[in-house]
Amino acid sequence: MIFSWIKKGLAWPALFIIFSMQAYSIDLNKLRETQHFTVSQNITYAFVVNNVNSDGFGVTSCIVNKDGTFSSCLPTAPKSSNPYTIDFDNNNNAYLSNSSSNTISYCPVNYNGILSICNLSNTNITSPMGIAFFSGYAFISNYSGNSVSYCKQNYDNTLSNCGNTLYFRFKEPRRITIQNGIAYITGDSKETITYCFIKNRQLAHCNETGSTFNNSRRIVFNNKYAFILNNGGDSVSVCNENSDGTLVNCRIKAVGFNNANDLAIFNNFAYIVNNEDDSVSKCNIQSDGSLTNCNLTGYNFQNPTSIAIYTP
Repeated sequence: MIFSWIKKGLAWPALFIIFSMQAYSIDLNKLRETQHFTVSQNITYAFVVNNVNSDGFGVTSCIVNKDGTFSSCLPTAPKSSNPYTIDFDNNNNAYLSNSSSNTISYCPVNYNGILSICNLSNTNITSPMGIAFFSGYAFISNYSGNSVSYCKQNYDNTLSNCGNTLYFRFKEPRRITIQNGIAYITGDSKETITYCFIKNRQLAHCNETGSTFNNSRRIVFNNKYAFILNNGGDSVSVCNENSDGTLVNCRIKAVGFNNANDLAIFNNFAYIVNNEDDSVSKCNIQSDGSLTNCNLTGYNFQNPTSIAIYTP
């Protein structure tokens, strides 16, 4: 009888903790939706694009916790024109590319991680797939045009004075990552990645680097490694980066994703978007570049195609 009362006594604090966690989650959601922060809260957010054909919310915004998991995942970016990818500049702006409608939207990021207003930028670029910023210019991959364009980024965050770079040997270019003045462009139907030196808003001395990639969708640099997401094979390759920008010793370090579409890295965690089952995988990054302990995190994703981690 005494033991039974002890069990009941222990159960009440547990129930209280569960209730408190649920209430905290609800309050946190309400706080993010209603409170306007005027200064940075140093909160890191994950922004996951939902490629749904509607005028609804095109992005899900989640808080990134210290253990790498996502919580408080809220819909945001209303009427963002069915985006496909998301990229950030260094001034609290998200840029959403939609290759199907040939549009690019820019959305200021509030300190609560909400993209409350998205505006179209009239770039007249065909099938934009990804954006990277460097020295006041946006470099934009044109998927169906097999090219890369540049646009001036104006003080009001619009893009203008666009033109084509003079390298025309891209093959279905996907995403652009700029590292130390070198642009790395992933692409479908190839086993390498194109890398070019940026000179006066042009791409110069372009060559192929790396090996054994399979429909590469994204390249991300972290410490001494380059991580490449392969849509074909649903895997992540890891390469060493030479001082001249080339990629060597490329090998597959993680497999088993589900129509892997994008990759982001924050601290010692890698995040892979699984388009097939509307999820995001969180993996631990080991010292040799291997990805281990991959588990799903976050919620409220619908046909996800892209991810970015950002601290406004």
